[in-house]
Amino acid sequence: MLESVIIQTEKPIEIVIVDSSDIPLINKNKYLKICDLVFAQNIVIVYQYTKTRGAAYQRNIAMQLATGDLFHFLDDDVILESDYIFQMHEIFRKYPRYAGGGSAVRCAPPHITWHRILRCLFLLQRNGASGKFTFSGMPTHAYGTNNFKDVETLGAGCMSIKAEAAREIKFDERLGTYSYMEDCDFSWRLSRKNKLFFNPKAILDHKNSRVARAKSSDMRAIYIRNYTYLFFKNFYPTNRLRILAFFWSILGLFVEALVTRKMEWFSGYVHGLFWYWHKYP
Repeated sequence: MLESVIIQTEKPIEIVIVDSSDIPLINKNKYLKICDLVFAQNIVIVYQYTKTRGAAYQRNIAMQLATGDLFHFLDDDVILESDYIFQMHEIFRKYPRYAGGGSAVRCAPPHITWHRILRCLFLLQRNGASGKFTFSGMPTHAYGTNNFKDVETLGAGCMSIKAEAAREIKFDERLGTYSYMEDCDFSWRLSRKNKLFFNPKAILDHKNSRVARAKSSDMRAIYIRNYTYLFFKNFYPTNRLRILAFFWSILGLFVEALVTRKMEWFSGYVHGLFWYWHKYP
């Protein structure tokens, strides 16, 4: 990710890294060599190590450390096209009414398949869509579409937010160490008061690093637990009829696991729901 930042046609003024690795990056020669390249571009690096883990927690720390008026939130396993920052800045320069926006993650354009029909039917998360939240509180993303548009959902690893708006909202640290859907919660709350955009001209590749990933069943447990938490936090209070759509989407997740024969997902969903209803603080 750092290597793709330093070749940008429009450079950032600083890079803020909040690191919770087992071995701090500051002790790794490869990282130090990249830092030399960053410094050569007159970009400041702000580095903070923390033993406390969690994407939401670390993003909040980064916002406290940053000095700019626009934040680009990036994951460590993304690679930016060389004009990425320029394309995002152009939107903010032309349309100051926007408080934030998301870029395009390179992926295949949407096609009609039985799996996509199933996800649409059960109001589940999917790409190549409107970028709005479904009635069940599930996010849809505009990745794979070609039109600039107003959206409600942003991806954590490819969002740009004005500093003042971001600091007012903050990320929800109750979402845990692996803060699944922290971007959905953040963008939902942000979109209640602000306009957000999807910019298909700003493109990155998401390599989906397997480093420090939990096993599939645990990931599914965290996913359904956090979805349930966010539904009752953000959506249920606004319209209690949404509870019907929520249970419909939960059913859809189990149906998807069965038809795709991913029984580890099925067991993960069971565990995640038990985790939420009996143990969530």
